[in-house]
Amino acid sequence: MYASCHIGTGLRRYHCAYRKDRSNKVETTASSFETSCRELLDSGAKKVVVDLGGVEYISSAGLRVILTMVKASKAAAATLAFCSMQSMVAEVFKISGFSSMLPIYATRDEAVSALS
Repeated sequence: MYASCHIGTGLRRYHCAYRKDRSNKVETTASSFETSCRELLDSGAKKVVVDLGGVEYISSAGLRVILTMVKASKAAAATLAFCSMQSMVAEVFKISGFSSMLPIYATRDEAVSALS
């Protein structure tokens, strides 16, 4: 998963920490995602694009972190946008109601353009 921070005309990319599970599959933990997003917001980022293209599954813990980060971004007067969701993640966002309350874009370029 990438958390990309768009500030002015520049785009800085942050890679969230990850681990490999027992089948050697890369797994990003909710806590590492939260840490990466908090670091972006604490550094003064006002426009953050979260690229979910590499995420095949999102747990309730991941949804909780996203909700926490939405609240933190509002407190920091920052804007979050999400992009590049795979079908299973998009379905979870739809069922949970997140897709109706969060800005979601098909591609990273669309998300960055929308925040510019």
